[in-house]
Amino acid sequence: MPDDSLSKRLALINTLLRPIQKTIRELLPDFIDRNLKSKTVRAAVVTAADAALVRQFPIARIFPPEMRQRLIRRQLDLVLDELVLKDSLPTDDLGTSFRSFIVTAKSSVATPADVIEAAMLKLLGADWTATPLPIDAFTFELTTEHPQLSVREAWELAYRLQKEPGIAHAEPNLIVPLENVAPDEGPARGVKSFFGGKPLTGSASPEWSLDNIHVKEAWAQADNDHQPSRGEGILIGHPDTGYTQHIENWSNNPTERRLLPQFGWDFWKNDADATDDLDSALGSIFSAGFIGNPGHGTGTSSIIFSDEGPRNQSQYVSGVAPRARLIPYRVAPTVVIWDRARLADAIIRATDAGCHVISISMGGLPLDYLERALHYAVSKGVIVCCAAGNIFGANDVLHGVVWPAHYPEALAVAASNANDQPWSGSSRGPEVDITAPGESVWHAIAKKGQPLTEVARGDGTSFAVATAAGVAALWLAYHDRERLISLYGRERIPGIFKHVVMTFGFRAIRNWNTDLFGPGIIDALQVLQAPLPAIAVLPSKARPQPQAKFDQIASLFDGVPRTQLRRSLTELLNTQESLLPKRLDEVGDELLFHFYSDGKLRQDFRTQAKSGNLVSTKTRGASAKKTMRVEPAQALAAMSSPRLAAHIAR
Repeated sequence: MPDDSLSKRLALINTLLRPIQKTIRELLPDFIDRNLKSKTVRAAVVTAADAALVRQFPIARIFPPEMRQRLIRRQLDLVLDELVLKDSLPTDDLGTSFRSFIVTAKSSVATPADVIEAAMLKLLGADWTATPLPIDAFTFELTTEHPQLSVREAWELAYRLQKEPGIAHAEPNLIVPLENVAPDEGPARGVKSFFGGKPLTGSASPEWSLDNIHVKEAWAQADNDHQPSRGEGILIGHPDTGYTQHIENWSNNPTERRLLPQFGWDFWKNDADATDDLDSALGSIFSAGFIGNPGHGTGTSSIIFSDEGPRNQSQYVSGVAPRARLIPYRVAPTVVIWDRARLADAIIRATDAGCHVISISMGGLPLDYLERALHYAVSKGVIVCCAAGNIFGANDVLHGVVWPAHYPEALAVAASNANDQPWSGSSRGPEVDITAPGESVWHAIAKKGQPLTEVARGDGTSFAVATAAGVAALWLAYHDRERLISLYGRERIPGIFKHVVMTFGFRAIRNWNTDLFGPGIIDALQVLQAPLPAIAVLPSKARPQPQAKFDQIASLFDGVPRTQLRRSLTELLNTQESLLPKRLDEVGDELLFHFYSDGKLRQDFRTQAKSGNLVSTKTRGASAKKTMRVEPAQALAAMSSPRLAAHIAR
């Protein structure tokens, strides 16, 4: 069959296959109380679907009935056997990777809502809704009830939205589950992790991580100085998977309760109940270990503010700041599948609720709205502690620091172990500000159908950042946050804390790689004992300049010399090296997205960039014009928007 004829026949997907899928989706609820494994029931569904198909999509009548019904039956079997009736798959409606567009009008626009709506109606249609976001009067989220955009379509529409009159910025909000080989982040007891490890022998004591960073000595120092010693008066915002009434975090006596769910919010379901429903199915299909484990929020919060142990138990959790209070925010049911815009919403809500510290154990790709939410929190004096991330990748392991930890205003925290060595699963890089215990750390365990009393050891930068957030609470309480504000101004507090931690508040470790893991391991006692900075050395109040797109992409390619990476990107995008920054400003966000989310693409590009063998002649005897070798260039062009694909040399 000639190629042009084949291309035309591919259009039959729109004519027949998609209408069949839509018809099945709409019809199945009518049969939900029937035995869908029965051949008789399935035959009835096929008959009903064929009748509905030719009514709703009359063009389908051009195909013979037996052909239509055969295709319907195959699609039905696939949907039922591999999706609907498969117990191991998630029960939540995840939609597609695409969630929404985040669009910002220019600040000079008098009526931003009208400008946004005009662009939306023109390019997306009347089925879409523009909702103002809490960051300012110019930023909106564009959503529709059943978004079905592919990644390519989403990026292309974002480019088109940004070109509309009065629009300053537009980007797609996409969910990207981690590749299916990842380090464990959860119970390490009795199981073999991705790295082949078991709990370290030095981690047997439930309070080893507190002892490692001298938390008890910090408590004693504050008591001796007649200052609050355990985070009294400090409110911590905790965007994660929600909360449970685990004994490590919950008191049945309301007057003693320091977990404050009445002020929380569920951003996944958009209601006031931030309870973690502990549904494990979501994580099980997207991760190799426990990185999507249920109860993640329960575990990380216990490290921050659980009561002091042992409470008549041999295994328990002692929080770093056991008298701080904590507001839970449910951003997602799992740390594998989460919405960056909802994390931004949670940061803003926690800030407006009066939180003094925010502890974030999620990370992934950047989003302009997320960066602006982080800046908003910092400008209000909130210390935002972020996990550096856990290395992952099936084809090409990513070691780089994830966002929002990657942003300069965050305190980026990597993970160490009881031997004062970096955890092998920790992300690392120059963006790391400090390291804290994160391997074989004791934390609360919450599982569906089991008593909320279990604790265990686990690995992850989630636990390291929870430890650092607890230290931040100790520092604020010890120095009296209101006094710090009167001395320095609210907006300088987060920068001062980072300065104290990175200058005085750590233990220097012999042969420590300060380029990748910060100056050392955080030390709570030294943080409290550190002198407060003089006005002359205060961090600037100015917002840091956005990181260059090249630097963001370079963080994914550790080990590749920057000169070679710059040259290879120049070749890939078919431009001149002097014009590369401009080209990356145009399409760099999408390029970063593809490199981050596709390990095979990243691996191929890394190999070529490191080898320096970046170009090859197109054909023998052709002109001297050269292009990128075919593998990564063609693969990237196939998955990219038309806007990015047009720039790719292939």
